[in-house]
Amino acid sequence: MEANAAEYGVGLVKLMGRHAGFIAMYASLANRDVNICLVPEFPFELGGPRGLLEFVAKRLKFKKKCVIVAAEGAGKFSIFDFFFA
Repeated sequence: MEANAAEYGVGLVKLMGRHAGFIAMYASLANRDVNICLVPEFPFELGGPRGLLEFVAKRLKFKKKCVIVAAEGAGKFSIFDFFFA
């Protein structure tokens, strides 16, 4: 609601899901206003030409709002990623 009320508004919703993002995924599918869903199963980059911040900037430029749903564990790197990457 807040992202829709303000021009260039960004709404961030944090949901349960430290190791699995199915709750955030199903909540995003149930709500048609969600633009980005971040889950721990899929790594993402913040910066760069294909990063999250670039996508949010493009979204704000054209649609003037962005709603992000993030599971608790989204963006955290596990110890296995460090050793086996």
